[in-house]
Amino acid sequence: MIFPLKAEAITCGPGSYDNSGICVADLGYYIDQIAATTGTPANFGYYVDVTGASVSASASLGYYVAVTAASSQTAASLGYYVAVTAASSQTAASLGHYVAVTAASTQTAASLGYFVPNTGSSAQIAANAGRYVGVTGASATTAAELGRYVSNTGASAATAADYGYYVSTTGASTATAAELGRYVGVTGASAATAAELGRYVSTTGATAATAADYGYYVGVTGASAATAAELGRYVSTTGASIAFNATPGFYVGVTAASTQTAAELGRFVSTTGATASTPADYGYFVG
Repeated sequence: MIFPLKAEAITCGPGSYDNSGICVADLGYYIDQIAATTGTPANFGYYVDVTGASVSASASLGYYVAVTAASSQTAASLGYYVAVTAASSQTAASLGHYVAVTAASTQTAASLGYFVPNTGSSAQIAANAGRYVGVTGASATTAAELGRYVSNTGASAATAADYGYYVSTTGASTATAAELGRYVGVTGASAATAAELGRYVSTTGATAATAADYGYYVGVTGASAATAAELGRYVSTTGASIAFNATPGFYVGVTAASTQTAAELGRFVSTTGATASTPADYGYFVG
């Protein structure tokens, strides 16, 4: 009769255990030599997730192993990534970049209109109103320049102020309509222009000044209305800055006159700025 050989018990070292007289590598260890009694711990960046292994496995992209004798790999956290195999640590997303998922092997550049001001971020941030981001991978926003504004969040560019509007500060979220007496005739203006002498602006948001009409004048800058020529005065052109006194022999008996009136037969005017003619006195005539 033949009896089976009984396996002799042996002493297995760290990282292995006795299995019917054979030393078997434990989890996190491997044995790559024949007749070895001690397991080798998996190195940093490597792991062993089965028993009896003869090799260790390198951590995959997006994973890392930060300890020796590991039996599993660790997924990169939010805000971190692992771009190589056999990594022993994860890398924080850099400024202007973020990682929104676990086990990432790359970081994502912030989109247009967004920025990331810190390392290790898991999300990008929309630019506030009044600011914009015109490039990808930005770590900061840019304030809207003079003459420009940003009314929405997440903008990739500032908007030039339209005709009739201006922006006098940086970082503005709105444009300002030109005030009464002022106008803006270009886009992207940082200030409104006062109406010139002889011209006025009677509405807000104007794109041009209006010339004073016949019989009216504007004697100051930044006026919101024209002034009617007074009695005894007249304005015979548009865009006038002064009214003229009626000359001798003429008079102006109404306001807002565009011409002076000649003294009629039998009447005379001997002064400037007269509002009426005078009849000839006894013993005199005007022919």
